[in-house]
Amino acid sequence: GACEGNLVEVRVFFWAYHAWVLSHIPSHFAFLDCEFVKSMPRPNRIAERRVMVESQLTPSGINHPDLLAGFLAVPREAFLPTTSGAMHALAYADTHIAFGHNEHGKITADGNGGDAAYVMLSPFAGAKLLQAADIRPTDNILIAGDPTGYLSVVASFAAASVISVVPTDLRAPVELDIGRNNLATIASDLNAGWPSEAPYDKIIFGTPVAQVPQSYIDQLATAEDGDGGGQLIALVVGESHDLECLTRLTIVTRHAHGSTQREIERITISASASPVIFQTSPVFELG
Repeated sequence: GACEGNLVEVRVFFWAYHAWVLSHIPSHFAFLDCEFVKSMPRPNRIAERRVMVESQLTPSGINHPDLLAGFLAVPREAFLPTTSGAMHALAYADTHIAFGHNEHGKITADGNGGDAAYVMLSPFAGAKLLQAADIRPTDNILIAGDPTGYLSVVASFAAASVISVVPTDLRAPVELDIGRNNLATIASDLNAGWPSEAPYDKIIFGTPVAQVPQSYIDQLATAEDGDGGGQLIALVVGESHDLECLTRLTIVTRHAHGSTQREIERITISASASPVIFQTSPVFELG
């Protein structure tokens, strides 16, 4: 009833406040991220996912019904290091989350056994990527550089099949019992993609990129009957200012005799939480 709803709101407020405190205090107060805090009862994460969708996604034009179903169903916190209560508290915040990995390929929090080499995009940026792909129920999709696997699972709600290629040093993809059987996660060289299952209707980069490798363009479906073929969707890193980095949400379309690209919009991300990939690969020249 009303009391239960108020209790959920209070718990959500507490954890949002806790996340704000942990993100604004000096590092020598890190003892607040302790076992006692981590053991405290978690709020209703379903309620947080609903708030995320209603306050961050739908107001920003995210309206793909299958994607929205995925964002509502998939727990973001399950893809974050279990050792970081602060990181879990930020799971549904409008922020990017940087993390690293240890020698066993397990995802870790920055400063807790690994370097901050990867990023989980904010709900807004991740949703913009998937929405721009205009995923259809018949699409076969390749997602590269989605280190946690979160976006790949969400995309599986909308596509016929999803292959997620992650860096070879990340060998522990999250396994969730959410009824999806159309997703495969493969640890491989990101520069190569996964040509054995090509061609793909859509290719999505789950991490900001410095440039688009030609090897991925070659794995897109070719055009048929004069229409555009497969499409690649990426956040291409542009100029940086202080703590912010401007990215171009870009779609590259393969045609019968080449490829074209167009910019959809520009999205600002945190420069300190935006590792990029494909900085030295042979590239498709972006205009």
